[in-house]
Amino acid sequence: MSLQELIGKECAVVFDAGPSDWPFPGYPAWVVIEAVDMPLVKMGWRGGGGSQWVNANLIKTISVV
Repeated sequence: MSLQELIGKECAVVFDAGPSDWPFPGYPAWVVIEAVDMPLVKMGWRGGGGSQWVNANLIKTISVV
């Protein structure tokens, strides 16, 4: 499934950001994919705090929940 196909879906994302993995290495963030403009992906955080553009290179795994 492409990132474009995930727009509007709730996803679990594990980031590959080294020591700054959120919130813990290997633990997924729960987000809604709002937009894709490669290499950036706009994610709305399920826990609040607004949306943020994230470089797709920092995504280790992403799956629909």
